[in-house]
Amino acid sequence: MRARAGRVRDAEADYTHAIEINPSHVEALVNRGVIRAEEGRVAEASADYQAAAAADPHDPDIPFNVAKLLMDSGDLTAALRYAETAAK
Repeated sequence: MRARAGRVRDAEADYTHAIEINPSHVEALVNRGVIRAEEGRVAEASADYQAAAAADPHDPDIPFNVAKLLMDSGDLTAALRYAETAAK
């Protein structure tokens, strides 16, 4: 919610707090990863997505987000692989 209102720092802090309470909180991990990816913080976004995938390997949003992160980073081959996974 806060991210939509332009309060990205507050939103990231909220997601971090949720993750501190529950390290397997998939929605918080993915959303914090999105914020970090949009800011170009690739390693941090990737770590969030990996943690989310470990918590819920069947969530289709995670491979999609990883594919977008890889595409934005220029690794088109890996991005395609993740996009194909997300499409299944």
